[in-house]
Amino acid sequence: MCSSDLPDGIATKTKTGAPAYLLKLPLDPNVQWLGPHGGITKLSQQNLTVTLDIGTFSGCITTEEVRGGDAPLRIVTTLCPEVGITSLEVSQGGGVERARLMYFGPPIDIGAEGLQRVE
Repeated sequence: MCSSDLPDGIATKTKTGAPAYLLKLPLDPNVQWLGPHGGITKLSQQNLTVTLDIGTFSGCITTEEVRGGDAPLRIVTTLCPEVGITSLEVSQGGGVERARLMYFGPPIDIGAEGLQRVE
């Protein structure tokens, strides 16, 4: 879903095509931006150490996207340097879904001709 990594953050678009960010720089809890799901997103935690079954990662951050209206939504995303998203929690309609990183390895590029390892 991410269209580009820019000096000002990780840019993407909402479902309607509006410019949005998964992560917006500078990393400041007072800065808010439009998130990928049309909600207001902000940095909620910094300098976290995240321990998962696959390892421990430091310098992580957590963002929180909240959308109100007739389809309220709350998404908490934890991102770690050199890894990316390590956990995701989505709350919507009284239900909660959680995802955690289960594998971490060299990045791959899924292009038109198939998988390529990026080193």
